[in-house]
Amino acid sequence: GSYVAAYKSLFDWMTRIEGKVFANKPMVIMATSPGKGGAGRILDLAETAAPSFGAVVKAKFSLPYFDDYFDEDAGKITDPACSASLAEALKALVG
Repeated sequence: GSYVAAYKSLFDWMTRIEGKVFANKPMVIMATSPGKGGAGRILDLAETAAPSFGAVVKAKFSLPYFDDYFDEDAGKITDPACSASLAEALKALVG
């Protein structure tokens, strides 16, 4: 229910150098998981915490059922609703 250890360690070290590590850059926060939640809890935590580190959160995207909804060979999301949700999040980033 929290950040993976590799991300947490990297992030901890990066914020020692510069507290506002994201340097006021716009971002889309994304997460995925093999289950129906799509890492929603950690996505909400990241969305809340990111502005404290200089992020300008424009949107968030969650991909549930990764093994079912993502085709690794094609490198794309196969679920139409999830694909549309990602497109909307990216539109918010550039829009």
